[in-house]
Amino acid sequence: MKFDDETFDLKWSGVTLKTTDTPNTYYWDEREEIKVVFHVPDDVEIEEPQPEGKELIVVKVQKAGMKQHAQFRLSPDDTISVLIEGFCKKFSFPPETITLQFDGEDMDKNKTLRDYDIENEDLIDAVQKL
Repeated sequence: MKFDDETFDLKWSGVTLKTTDTPNTYYWDEREEIKVVFHVPDDVEIEEPQPEGKELIVVKVQKAGMKQHAQFRLSPDDTISVLIEGFCKKFSFPPETITLQFDGEDMDKNKTLRDYDIENEDLIDAVQKL
């Protein structure tokens, strides 16, 4: 796979860096940490190793009016708050502004996917509070 400026971002303290920047641009020292964030198209599926003995399911979260959705591989015992955090992180929403619904029912962030009988490939709706 070829990497270019469109396949990843470099981030430092929340700031997206240019690939032409140098440590001197930001007065870094040797202890600074830079994160690499890869942009993976929605149609590319990433196979993650499944821990032995732990069931994982794929759950999709989508907000009305958005073409993209977020896809997560989670345990049925993970809480709804994990989905909210992941969705908000992917699309840059403040977590306190998003609630999730499944089959038209508001989801309690402290309950688990299992509590709502969420199955592999189920779609959950994200609703933005006004």
